Amino acid sequence: MQQCAIFRVLSIKLNIMKKILTALVCIIMVQLAQAQIQKGSLFLGGSLSAGSMTSESSSTTNKNSGWSINPQIGKAIDLNKIIGVQIYVGGNAEESSTGGVPLNKNVSTAYGLGVFYRQYFPLAAKWAMFANAGIDGRYGTGETKSNGIKTTENNGWALSAAVTPGISYRAGKSIWLEAALNNLFGINYSSNKLNSINQSGQVMATGKQNTFNSGVNLSGFNSIAIGLRWIIQK
Repeated sequence: MQQCAIFRVLSIKLNIMKKILTALVCIIMVQLAQAQIQKGSLFLGGSLSAGSMTSESSSTTNKNSGWSINPQIGKAIDLNKIIGVQIYVGGNAEESSTGGVPLNKNVSTAYGLGVFYRQYFPLAAKWAMFANAGIDGRYGTGETKSNGIKTTENNGWALSAAVTPGISYRAGKSIWLEAALNNLFGINYSSNKLNSINQSGQVMATGKQNTFNSGVNLSGFNSIAIGLRWIIQK
């Protein structure tokens, strides 16, 4: 009789432990599900930036300003796997002056279109790591003026591919905050044409430059980009 009582107690304890373990597994699965991106989900995001910096040396004032718009749209083709397209439009201006009189001014504008593939890796409740691989093509134009007179003009294109790691946090039903590191690996090829112009506006000389570079960046934590994404689950 005593042994039967002991077995009954052990059986009750085992059943309680099973229920607790089952509950824990369910909680973990529910929490992990919050970091999952279902097939068919719509992915919206991008970045908008603008900035200006002014510095002075002796009697010369240097100003550098720039802006860019980089919208993205994509769709989950499978669980946690997204493909999409992105557009880039941006501009930059570098100016120098003395006593308010302009010396040199360099202005450039670029337009781009690219495709990307993103894979998410759920970590815990609402948290996930991601790896983003993208290919972009850009076309840009620019000119340089000295004392208000155009001295050079250039145009060219560039093709690049990069892999960028990062981490995301689900801050709301469809809102994800993310921190992306520097490109872990990148390849870039560019071709630029430069025209030298005289004071009459005539092209005096033409030059062309092609460059290719690639590399692995192991110092990604030196620069972190903060972003916002909308992932609308199907």
